[in-house]
Amino acid sequence: MIHVDNTQILSFPRFKIIKNEKLKVRNYKGFNLTNLTPELKKISQKIINRKIISYLDYYKNIASLHGYDFILHDEIKKNKNISRNLLNFRKKNKHISYLENRCHPFAKQDGKILILATNIDRELIDFLLSEYQKDQIKIVLTTPRDLKLFFQKIYKRTDTNNASELLHDRDPKLSAKKVFSLKLTIVLLLLIGTLVTCGYKYPAETSFCFAAFCTCVFLINSSFRVWLFVVAIYLKFKNRYKKEIPILGQKNLPTYSILIPIYKETEVLKKLIKNISALKYPKKKLDVKLIFEEDDLETIELAKKLNPPHFFEFIIVPKSYPQTKPKACNYALTFCRGEYVCIYDAEDKPETDQLLKAVAKFRSLPDDYICLQASLNYYNRSYNYLTRLFSLEYAQWFDWFLPGLNKVNSPIPLGGTSNHFKRKKLYELYNWDSYNVTEDADLGVRIYQKGFKTTILNSTTWEEATGTKRAWIKQRTRWIKGHMITVLIHNRNPFKFLWKTGLRGFIGFHLFLTLPLINFLINPLAILQGFFLLTSPDYSSWVGFGDDLLTYFIYGILLYNLSNIFMSMVAGINRKFSKLYFILPLVPIYWMLHSVAAFIGIFEVITKPHYWAKTTHGKYLT
Repeated sequence: MIHVDNTQILSFPRFKIIKNEKLKVRNYKGFNLTNLTPELKKISQKIINRKIISYLDYYKNIASLHGYDFILHDEIKKNKNISRNLLNFRKKNKHISYLENRCHPFAKQDGKILILATNIDRELIDFLLSEYQKDQIKIVLTTPRDLKLFFQKIYKRTDTNNASELLHDRDPKLSAKKVFSLKLTIVLLLLIGTLVTCGYKYPAETSFCFAAFCTCVFLINSSFRVWLFVVAIYLKFKNRYKKEIPILGQKNLPTYSILIPIYKETEVLKKLIKNISALKYPKKKLDVKLIFEEDDLETIELAKKLNPPHFFEFIIVPKSYPQTKPKACNYALTFCRGEYVCIYDAEDKPETDQLLKAVAKFRSLPDDYICLQASLNYYNRSYNYLTRLFSLEYAQWFDWFLPGLNKVNSPIPLGGTSNHFKRKKLYELYNWDSYNVTEDADLGVRIYQKGFKTTILNSTTWEEATGTKRAWIKQRTRWIKGHMITVLIHNRNPFKFLWKTGLRGFIGFHLFLTLPLINFLINPLAILQGFFLLTSPDYSSWVGFGDDLLTYFIYGILLYNLSNIFMSMVAGINRKFSKLYFILPLVPIYWMLHSVAAFIGIFEVITKPHYWAKTTHGKYLT
């Protein structure tokens, strides 16, 4: 640093920033502050973005300018005296507090505790002085990357264990680590045994009861979904003249963290970086975590070669069980520093103003709203008939059913992506359940039970739909299996669940999640039985069917399928999907595929409940 006539020159290998008194080093409680003026920060960020200087050179010069020592993670590793004693400086109860303040003690020198930090501002000084006396500490600067590596080294075991086991350790009855308790196993075995015995000894009566049961399920399930649809239509008409919450400007925005779990996604990685970089949010306020599994070396190497912008940060998840998306997100959440945090999948393309809308929405809502769910749909819907049907289903779910559920104050099962959270509130919920393969739906229910609220964000994230029946069934099996597990977990004690959710929430949960699962399982059996009843008069008289029950039974099947066609049509028209009418006759067949996935899902719930079937992306774009 050179001083010339009250002018200070901050020099870099190929660049110099010259400022007058604005660059004067400021002191606070005996410490020089490194938080530069907004103007200088803006200039510095530009030259870093243009790769005129490296982040390393920038932080070295900042340390030199303000009179602090500078150290890298590699230098800490090489110093045997420091490395040997690192674990003595672990602060288990203050782990998150140190991460949020971007600092941590790491050694002792000349009777003082050395504090590693990336930036020195008033908040950091106040935090450190709440923990230590001023003459006890000495601050040493480093880069954000090196500080992250330092945290990962000394908290590796703790963070990995918390990512997998936090919910199970704090509230084991809500964890899917052990799906079948002894009590639940006994109840299910008794139920299956009773059904088999009745079917063997009293076939006619069992057939009659099954038809009556199917009729009730079809009528209630269809009626409830049509009712949600009507509620959503009412909301759209009611709010058609209502002004949207204005999108915020670029000033006074909070830091926003984005979690993007990636596993063997080399086909879409380049496009992902482009899509996230296109978000209209101040890049200095973005905190993007690309989350890789430790054994996914190919994707990690490609990500390094692509050299994403500075606001992207790599998080390598140590290999441990279970190897699931929620566990990866739990691990990375520890390193997030945003006031808000959201999840995107690797193939996602969110609308560019989604984060701005989310901040505006959060600021307009009461404090108990801690989650926003954006709409999801598919940018490759024209790939084939299956992707078109998939897009119609998503249009129903996110544009109509979830807004309807929100209006009637029922638990909202979240989608797997584009969930926006208040970060600190996630800690109160013990994050995601790493053992649940639909951690999103489970978290939505736990948010409701905790007394917090979720609402819908008027923004869409576009995804890639799977384009083959085999891939679709594989993906849908995981989803249905996860919903089955979620239903089982939250009904381990039905009376406690009723007490926490209230009667409205309890009924809404079972009508929206439990009843469709039953519907998927009985649908093909009911159609077969209906076929025999219509074509075999002798069979009809043998089982004692009256004309009324037979009529209602057939009407129930027809209502279920016709209501699905109608709602698909309205949802498609609302989204302005092309070639809509050509695909509508295939809707009943598409819903029949859910039954295939449901039966496979039951088998997997029993044999491998934590198995995460990977969905391949980047294959169905042409």
